[in-house]
Amino acid sequence: MTHHTPFSTRALPITIAFFVEDEKRIADVLSGAIGVEGLPEPPEGSQITHINWFG
Repeated sequence: MTHHTPFSTRALPITIAFFVEDEKRIADVLSGAIGVEGLPEPPEGSQITHINWFG
């Protein structure tokens, strides 16, 4: 069995990608295609500046 570990050498901006296994390639997801919903309101006087997501 062969294992492949896809990775991106681009550090910034952060990208999200799909690994197309049949074609052995990485397909980037457009940054405007990703959204986050259902976040709680931050405490009064503060704001959410970024979100870390570890899938």
